[in-house]
Amino acid sequence: MQLFERVCGGIELTESGRILYREISQGFNGIEDAIREVEARATGAESVALSVSAAFVTHWLMPRMKRLKLAFPNLDLRLQLTSGRIAKPLLDVDLGMRFLRDEECGDNCTLVMPETPYAAVFIARSPPMRACAMRVTRSSC
Repeated sequence: MQLFERVCGGIELTESGRILYREISQGFNGIEDAIREVEARATGAESVALSVSAAFVTHWLMPRMKRLKLAFPNLDLRLQLTSGRIAKPLLDVDLGMRFLRDEECGDNCTLVMPETPYAAVFIARSPPMRACAMRVTRSSC
């Protein structure tokens, strides 16, 4: 039984390979879920997998992490970091946060907070050069 085909630049699964992959993946996902449940019962921790951008974690979540741990001491937060725009559906996570335009939001999309972009404006007319932040408001998410 052939599971792979050689193609230009690599290999691809055959139809048989895709069937086996799908079923084996479901089995491993079931095992992973069982392990998480056993670990949660042993430690009392609640595991939450969150898919977010690296920028969001760096600039918003990490500065608030101490308060989050104090508020939810039994929370085991697992992060899946992404970069750039994500077009594929979320897999193996409980929650995913994305910056989307109104037309990109579907039925399973909930606005968490409106985006307020800031632009750095450098004023160089008179020395010394100084920078100030200018708030740019938008009416949509």
